[in-house]
Amino acid sequence: MNDRATHILDAACRVIAREGADGLRMSAVAREAGVSTALLHYYFATRSDLLLEAFKHADDQAGAILDSLIEGAPSGAAKIERALIGYATGSEFRADWVLWIEMWRGALFDTRLRPLVRDSTEEWIEQVTGLIREGADDGSLPEVSDPAGTAHRLTSLVDGLGLQVLTGIIDNDRLEQLVHEAIDRELTNVRT
Repeated sequence: MNDRATHILDAACRVIAREGADGLRMSAVAREAGVSTALLHYYFATRSDLLLEAFKHADDQAGAILDSLIEGAPSGAAKIERALIGYATGSEFRADWVLWIEMWRGALFDTRLRPLVRDSTEEWIEQVTGLIREGADDGSLPEVSDPAGTAHRLTSLVDGLGLQVLTGIIDNDRLEQLVHEAIDRELTNVRT
């Protein structure tokens, strides 16, 4: 994808994060990106195409942010803690959370979004599964009988708690406490 299309997708993500997917209008994205609607339509023929590509773009960016969160962590245990807590509380992820909520909601009605949601969720679970295995290999985490099941439970918890933070039900401190408790229950002695 070229720089212009990426710039437009960044603008679309900002509009979705601010106004929700229902607020995504081609004219609003063009205004946000500082381009004409004709140029916007050159890259994305329909609003539906733009929405799908914006979700893909946001997912790619979230993966890069997650990689930067765990970079340089001294152990698998430290990486899993950074990934789970950083994903849910990091300021970089606020817009991504809104996009994800909109993507999950959209996937209920738009079958084109379902594979994207499924693949992205599976990738998130696989990343955490890999960190659990890495921790077991480096001795910072105990072996667990079902690393993928453990990862699925932990990522589901983080996803649900992230929604609660966004809606003001709990704050980041409470989320962090609950994630630490879940990590301790699932993977004893992980704190580093």
